[in-house]
Amino acid sequence: MSDEDLRQRVAALESLAADLEAAFRKFNRRQVAIVLPPNTELARGPGLNVGPKDANRELSDQLVEVFERVAGQKYAFDGAKDAQAVQRLVRLRFEDREELLARWEQALKLAAYPGTKSIAVFATRVNEYGTAAAKKQPIAAPPAGDPYR
Repeated sequence: MSDEDLRQRVAALESLAADLEAAFRKFNRRQVAIVLPPNTELARGPGLNVGPKDANRELSDQLVEVFERVAGQKYAFDGAKDAQAVQRLVRLRFEDREELLARWEQALKLAAYPGTKSIAVFATRVNEYGTAAAKKQPIAAPPAGDPYR
């Protein structure tokens, strides 16, 4: 959610609060039921939700950031497959999020499991990247020049 969207939602909520305060003053503190039509954009917008979806989004953003830093390219998020993997990683409840991100970085750098280049595959192997054996197998530097010539 962009800062502009957040500012618009805050402004809408402030306007709503001012309307409620004016209605309260108008009725001179009598108890009156004020029924407002539900504003689904405000009630269910992604910036106002607090809970599992926020944790999933935060972890997903962090994993993508690490991938882009290590691989030097944009991560191609694989919709439902990667989203389910992120949910699984959140459910694992690592005490330290940095440990999980370090394992992801290690997975991207190691030759032990060369197929681990997606969040979905990483989620199935997350425990294997904390082992001493995995930490000892760095990726060899690619040969100089074009190997297909």
